[in-house]
Amino acid sequence: MVAGPEARAIWNNIFSHANKAKKSGGFYFYRLVLDRIKQGETICDVGCGYTFALHDLMRRCGPEGLFIGIDFSSVALAKSGKLGDRYRNAHLLLADMRQLPLPDGCVDRALCAEGLPYLLEDVEKGLQELVRVSRHEVIFSLHTRGSYEIKGTNIEFRGNIVLENKPGSKPPRRVFEREEILEMVATVGNLRVEVMQPLRMVDVCRVPTPGQWPWYLPPMERIALYYIVAKKVR
Repeated sequence: MVAGPEARAIWNNIFSHANKAKKSGGFYFYRLVLDRIKQGETICDVGCGYTFALHDLMRRCGPEGLFIGIDFSSVALAKSGKLGDRYRNAHLLLADMRQLPLPDGCVDRALCAEGLPYLLEDVEKGLQELVRVSRHEVIFSLHTRGSYEIKGTNIEFRGNIVLENKPGSKPPRRVFEREEILEMVATVGNLRVEVMQPLRMVDVCRVPTPGQWPWYLPPMERIALYYIVAKKVR
């Protein structure tokens, strides 16, 4: 497992590249999330990385709302800070998502776009933290196995763990199928799945020229991710 300082160094290196903002994943996630956010709400984006969706999120929260972005990459937060400085009600925190520095039930919605899989065996612990700090619902996305069956890339599967063996690659991550997600949510408890939407490769990958699907990616129709909205139950 790649964790702690080693994982932080990998992410700092990834975010240090000037074109990271242009290649950041998650645009599909925030497009779906925005419709659920109401004016005046407090939202927490865990594993926010470079917060390229911050402007849209702040418009949804409004001047009476509050945005809390949490990441454990200091480089990502330094870049995010340039955006966050424009809003008095946007705050960024350096922390591990397995131990969020927030009190119980302090946010209306906790968000996490693709961050949980990198916790590997601690995914459940990360999800429990999202549940703990939220009042109403947790919204997150998880990778599936098919999204990493990429041609021309040295990828190794160790059970449900994916290792991408190339310079500059992201740390190992855990992949999930539908039933595994439902089982994990049930194990964590205090959650009721309201939305569980499979997203295809074409839904999550930006293609420069319409009709020219990159040869190295899995087929367009293959499920790449699941987008999950889970209501907190008391």
